[in-house]
Amino acid sequence: MSETLIKEESFHVKLPDGWSLIDASSDEGLWVYQSSSGDERLTVSIKYFTNEPEIGQIKESIDAYIAIRKQSSTEIHQGISISPDEFKEYPAAFTNTFMEKGPKDRFAANKTIASKVGVANFYYESYQDPKDFMEKVKVILSTTGFAS
Repeated sequence: MSETLIKEESFHVKLPDGWSLIDASSDEGLWVYQSSSGDERLTVSIKYFTNEPEIGQIKESIDAYIAIRKQSSTEIHQGISISPDEFKEYPAAFTNTFMEKGPKDRFAANKTIASKVGVANFYYESYQDPKDFMEKVKVILSTTGFAS
């Protein structure tokens, strides 16, 4: 599968060929990419810190962001189920990944990265077969990066 490298000022990700940017507002920290079929989308949102935080504040920020993200998902989509978190700690950053299964074969994967720069969220959603979805999740979310 050929890929397209998306490289913005503060983040990067590889997407399969045929994807395009359909909405962007760097002032608001929001980028939306869509597959050519229209049944897949990746939304990248970034909240920058105004002052460089301590490592404990970075951890608090990612925890708060994840709680809000999960609450938002369950309020928007009735009957959604959310997987357990996959939380990782690095010397200067944290990541959290979880999956969502919603109604009408809607699947989503959420990866959040927090560093001294801010909090970046990569939200991939799809209406594809679960096996295809998981294969793409592995490819897309493993290629994400955020400025640190």
